This record gives sequence, C-alpha cells and structure tokens, in this order.
Amino acid sequence: YKLRYEVDIHSFEESNAQTLILVNPDDFKQVVENIVSNAEKHGFNEGRNDYEIIISVSCDRLSELVVFEFRNNGAPAPVMTTEQFALSGWRTPVNGSKGDGEGGAYISEMTRNFKGQFTPPITLESESGKIETTITISFPAMIKLDDNE
Repeated sequence: YKLRYEVDIHSFEESNAQTLILVNPDDFKQVVENIVSNAEKHGFNEGRNDYEIIISVSCDRLSELVVFEFRNNGAPAPVMTTEQFALSGWRTPVNGSKGDGEGGAYISEMTRNFKGQFTPPITLESESGKIETTITISFPAMIKLDDNE
C-alpha cells in the first residue's frame, strides 16, 4: 500500500508564531501505528494493489485544534459508536478480523490523556467516488510566539 502525507501549510501560518501540540512522542507514534495497522488488518484484505493511507494535518484556528485525519480506501469500517471504539477488548468480527480490540481503546485513552478528541472510523464516498474510511484525532493547539519578532 501507499502511505501519503498532506499538510495544510496555510492553516498553520501566522507571521510570528509556532503551532505546537503537547503529547508524549512515544504515545503519539503508537497511536499512528495503531491506526495504520488497523487499516492494514481490517481494510486491506481483498488482494488489491491500489490500497492507500492518507494522513492529513491541519490547524483549525477557530477551535484552536491541530487535526490529524487518517483516510484509507480499504474495506468499509463497521458502524460503531465512540463508546464501542474506546472500549477495551471490544471488536467487531468484520472481514475475518482477528484483532484483540485494544487498538481503539489505546487511541481513545491516549487522546483523552492529552486533552484531545477523536472520532471512530467513518466510511463515506469521497468526492472522486471512492469509498474512504476516516478516523480523526485532534489536540489543543498551543501557539508559541516567536521572541525574535
């Protein structure tokens, strides 16, 4: 599969400031690995060679959040509530999945630990007509003014 990154540079632009998030780098890395791994295990099982994961990053200045959106074009995710996704050990037997149900719980816990928010996987048809599954996590944006200006 292809892994692609998209960063909305303009949403981060402010002449004399840096936009940061306060997270533990190891925890954040594990969250990203869990999301990517879930796409591989649960969505990329039809033998196709055009699978793709797109990670988009933007800053929502209005709500003061840095938003990470993970999209993939694999098999649709099952409909689930935020509570089900966050429940340790909860899983749905979809597409022959053999997951242990801990990935979603970890994503939920880590996101909450750093005052963030998440939405469980949602499957929709994209503007180009492709089916995409998306999970979104966001964290409070910390604006650090540059002392040099």
